[in-house]
Amino acid sequence: MTTAPHLQSHILECKWNVETTKKLNMSTEGGTAIIIKRTIHHRITLSPLNHIKATAISVLTGGTHIIFTAAYKPPQNPITNENLDQLIDHQSHFLIAGDLNSKHTD
Repeated sequence: MTTAPHLQSHILECKWNVETTKKLNMSTEGGTAIIIKRTIHHRITLSPLNHIKATAISVLTGGTHIIFTAAYKPPQNPITNENLDQLIDHQSHFLIAGDLNSKHTD
């Protein structure tokens, strides 16, 4: 999410919504956001996670729900199976974009 006033006002003038989730108390790092056109009906679908900052919205298109997620995991925090299960909704199609700082260990 940007804190630059000129960008925020431009987003509002263009009739866009900025959906965010509250920052976790992990550090001073920023949170995540999804910018979506106001005319697209959507709802926020993700509860706060441990170790991952994420914003997710559900959009109904063509009779199918699609979940769009913006995610960030700081490099010092572990990623858990519980967090991955929460990010991946097995009842819907989904897209996750962001930086999970996952390293290949082999």
